[in-house]
Amino acid sequence: MNNNNHPVRILIVDDACYGPDAAQGLKASFHYEAVHVFTPAEACRLLVEPDFDVVFIDILYRPITEWFEHCRRFDALSVDGPFVQSGLAVLRQIDTLPKPRKPRAAFWTDGGDNRLLHMIWAYDHLNTNAFYYKDGDISAVEMLHRATLDLMAGRPHIAKELREEGVDPRRKLPTLREKLFRDPKWARIWRALALGATTHDAIERAIGDHFNYKRSIIPDMAIEADQMNPIPRYDQGPLAFCAHFASRHRLFFLDATVREMCP
Repeated sequence: MNNNNHPVRILIVDDACYGPDAAQGLKASFHYEAVHVFTPAEACRLLVEPDFDVVFIDILYRPITEWFEHCRRFDALSVDGPFVQSGLAVLRQIDTLPKPRKPRAAFWTDGGDNRLLHMIWAYDHLNTNAFYYKDGDISAVEMLHRATLDLMAGRPHIAKELREEGVDPRRKLPTLREKLFRDPKWARIWRALALGATTHDAIERAIGDHFNYKRSIIPDMAIEADQMNPIPRYDQGPLAFCAHFASRHRLFFLDATVREMCP
């Protein structure tokens, strides 16, 4: 129960078929008021009016990412968009709500290196300090129940993968924006690399003639990326490393919320 003795209201944002089952299980086993939606867009529409106590958010949504990859393969994307919508959009929506009625939010996601930067961005820039994985040793319903108790009590939950990347509330580290987008010019270059550019000429074509691209930028970008994520290793030259790094984290660099926050 919340402080008003009403059932805790939970929103689950997840594209998997077990999302509705999790919502039903929370209702049946713990008497929460649980609602499930399949996409960030649906969640953002519901969150215009702050009507929930807790929101669990998946990071990537297969129908969205599959459509996005189809467009990318057919060269229907550019550094100016369109961009992929992820769970960051829901956190961004929550971040705009008035503080007294702002729901407590957590990422609830599968593992995978392609989600790591999204989680660090949520921690650094969207006031999120709760991260849970679906592939635990307990059922989804039990895990979400325990996570709800943590969130309602204001207890952070930093996933092991994030702690290994140095995310620690007790330490003040440079943010992801300060590392990967230290120079405003870097954002556009990372997007070109994420779209498949592997040469300086390809980067220059992708970012546009109006942008004064200098090849000397790439080594600095490689150093910052290598310091915050050791995979892949920086051993094939700065341009090859940046191209590999951007490809590995493509859905982060081409994320609509990241684009909105780092034009």
